[in-house]
Amino acid sequence: MTTTNYLLLALKLFSVLGCGLIAGVFFAFSTFGLDTLPTGHSGTTFGQ
Repeated sequence: MTTTNYLLLALKLFSVLGCGLIAGVFFAFSTFGLDTLPTGHSGTTFGQ
């Protein structure tokens, strides 16, 4: 393998690991974080 192939392999590996890490953060937030948010009254949103 040439140096370019090794660099592309490393780039692919880091991108896959980064995507997995971000997906895990989103999953953890949706599992634990959304339960702790206040629900508010019916008919209201965060922007109002």
